[in-house]
Amino acid sequence: MKESGRCSRAKATLENHSIMLPFDQKKDHCAERRPPFECTALLLQGGGALGAYQAGVYEALSEAGIHPDWVAGISIGAVNSAIIAGNPLEKRVEGLRRFWERITSDVCGSWTQDFLTPLMKGDWVRGLINQVSANSAMLGGASGFFVPRLPSPWLHARGSIEATSFYDASGLKKHVGKPCRF
Repeated sequence: MKESGRCSRAKATLENHSIMLPFDQKKDHCAERRPPFECTALLLQGGGALGAYQAGVYEALSEAGIHPDWVAGISIGAVNSAIIAGNPLEKRVEGLRRFWERITSDVCGSWTQDFLTPLMKGDWVRGLINQVSANSAMLGGASGFFVPRLPSPWLHARGSIEATSFYDASGLKKHVGKPCRF
């Protein structure tokens, strides 16, 4: 097989590289040396709230000394990929954190932490709060992330940009540009 570029097929074998180490040894093991691959790629999928999880995963990878050579994603994964690629190595986690803090908000306001925390015992209450949060996002959007299209896409001309989705994510542009340093 012909090899080309930095990310050609790795020649190293996995015999000396155990990914099944005890939990307490994994972070130290990864920080000692780079995994035995010529190229490390990070592929991030879409799915709204999954993006915040992806930011945490990237932070853990960074702390372990694993820095991808390539990043790619779709939907919210593409947004996170742009922030990672658009920042120098030492600013990537900070850029992701700044972005996610900017676009996330407490649906009910900050008073809920003081008032509801003592009441949040049990699955029923947690499920209720999750439903309120999901319905709030569905009906009102998420500030700085997406907002519902009004009127409904069904009422717009066929083939127009407004008819292609129920939500408008154009507000996301101003938030993605700030943490990226292209």
